[in-house]
Amino acid sequence: MIEISNLHKTYNQNTPNEFEALKGVSFRLNDKPLIIQGISGSGKSTLLSLIAGFEKPTKGKIVVDDMLVSKLPDLHLSHYRATKVGFVFQHFNLIDSLSVMDNVIAPLIPIYKDISHIKQLALKAMQRVGIEHKAHQHTKDLSGGEKQRCAIARALVNDASIIICDEPTANLDSKNSQKFIEILKELKDDGKRIIIATHDPIFENLDFECDMLRLKDGKIEE
Repeated sequence: MIEISNLHKTYNQNTPNEFEALKGVSFRLNDKPLIIQGISGSGKSTLLSLIAGFEKPTKGKIVVDDMLVSKLPDLHLSHYRATKVGFVFQHFNLIDSLSVMDNVIAPLIPIYKDISHIKQLALKAMQRVGIEHKAHQHTKDLSGGEKQRCAIARALVNDASIIICDEPTANLDSKNSQKFIEILKELKDDGKRIIIATHDPIFENLDFECDMLRLKDGKIEE
């Protein structure tokens, strides 16, 4: 279970540029995927960043499987990200000068020392999303859909129990967006806990059950 309690995030605190991105957000995520909607600036990306452990909240709690993530010291927070979280970024965040294989294995380097084992795990992740045939191609030469599959493979390579996606279809055409939905359904069936921030209407008519949450000005809309 993931539980968010009274979550606040303030940037540039106690300065003239102070900005409160989240204002007391609370919810629970159990088995169903969670779709977070809202316009740009509503707090979606900030919320994902906090759950993933990239940032710490100004106030409030994030509890994942009885672990108080919001209070973890940096070393333990890094371990949490490396072992429990797979993150699909809006703009992929791939290293263009590296191959697909090298991008996918990057999250495993701090965890494993056996390079052959690392490559086996990467190949398995790439096969799952159908990008293994591009393993040795630089990501700068991939199409948008191929980059998305590479980014998803990287998110899956550590067998994370939590998959977090920030506007995952923003840079995809309708065909590749539908392929992403199919991968999402497979991950749900595998028991992954899924959180997606999006304003894409394709997520309003999914053929599987999910929860919906809408943010506006850093708060949950009733």
